[in-house]
Amino acid sequence: MPAEVYAELASATAELVRAGGGVSFILDFDGTIAPIVSVPSQARAHPSMALVLKRIASHARLSIISGRSVGFLAEQLAFLREEDGPGHVELYGQYGLIRADLLGNVLATAHLDEEQLAMLDEVRRQWLEAPVDGILFEDKGASLAFHYRNAPEMREPLLNWIDMVLPNHGLSALVGKMVFEIAPESAPSKRAAALGILESGVPCVFAGDDYGDLEVFKTMHEQRLAGEPRVAILVQGGFETPPELLGLSEVHVRDQDELAFVLDQLLRAVLPS
Repeated sequence: MPAEVYAELASATAELVRAGGGVSFILDFDGTIAPIVSVPSQARAHPSMALVLKRIASHARLSIISGRSVGFLAEQLAFLREEDGPGHVELYGQYGLIRADLLGNVLATAHLDEEQLAMLDEVRRQWLEAPVDGILFEDKGASLAFHYRNAPEMREPLLNWIDMVLPNHGLSALVGKMVFEIAPESAPSKRAAALGILESGVPCVFAGDDYGDLEVFKTMHEQRLAGEPRVAILVQGGFETPPELLGLSEVHVRDQDELAFVLDQLLRAVLPS
């Protein structure tokens, strides 16, 4: 592990120890808990992350905020069910549209504008009538994802198609790692989902890797400058890492093995001796 990671970890650990008390962990799934894969449905928690997640779930509050459905998250994180301790584990699917427990039981659902959902249906219809070769289409119900990882040369044609079919209002195109996602403007964001945790007054650790995490990184950075105990960890993915995230994070790791080590050390630092 690079020496700079140890230096960043030491600073982050000292900040949490100074704050005292417990800590809440907020984690993204794809690119953070799970490595990025060519076929999204095949994403799985990295083995080293599975081990540290079990420890976190046994001792602290753990929140997973992802663009995935809560059903997918509940299935992939089923190994945490026996570890769900005093802090509890909550799943925020589709960027916080649905909040659920580890069994997938829905705890809360955000409201989406019906007119915007109708616009989304029209975009879905146009795609299904004339799909673009090489693009993996993922229908999430409340949003549509278009993955071009297996055909990077199709980025511009895909973007042109999205510009053509997207109405002037009502829907937004979200940028991710080798993916564009179309969602209603009324859809919640990861930041909105995270705010309830970040405003609880408890020290927080957040780990993410992509544009969808940007607003959470910004909020964490603002709160840290205001004196709140916050640790933002960026999982870097080479050229795919959004450069904006570099200056908004305190700890930078290269992969899930390094992230698991950092999370484990932060957890150990705040546990009662």
